Amino acid sequence: ELTALATSERPWMDFNPMREPHAVQALQHRWVNLRFIRYALNGADDVCRFQKWRGCTEHRRSITMGRPGFTKQVIDGARRHGVALDTGYFILGPELPDISSTAVRQALQEEHGKPPEEALERLTGLLHPRVAAWLLRSEIYAPKR
Repeated sequence: ELTALATSERPWMDFNPMREPHAVQALQHRWVNLRFIRYALNGADDVCRFQKWRGCTEHRRSITMGRPGFTKQVIDGARRHGVALDTGYFILGPELPDISSTAVRQALQEEHGKPPEEALERLTGLLHPRVAAWLLRSEIYAPKR
């Protein structure tokens, strides 16, 4: 449900409830004249931790989204292991803002019970506004009583 809220302004994007290989097979079956290529998507911190640049090939592709403090490490690690960043097998996306999930949970707890406009203002930049509103209404992160 949260994915649908966060992507509602992008009609070309949707949540896929299937496992990745099954989704690609379903797409290939529906559009037989198109060629689908599967990419794994990871944050730079995870890619560094597990050196996921290793083994990227024509049949095992990856997109890495940059994160402050990790983007340069990904570039250096990939180059050190001979991974070309211009073949399309290992793509480095832009560096995204450093948003801590812990900070998001803390903000949701602190803003719980406040007027929605006030609470949503603090959460701007941390979460999509519709996702923030849903989480505030859901009481998932309400302070323990």
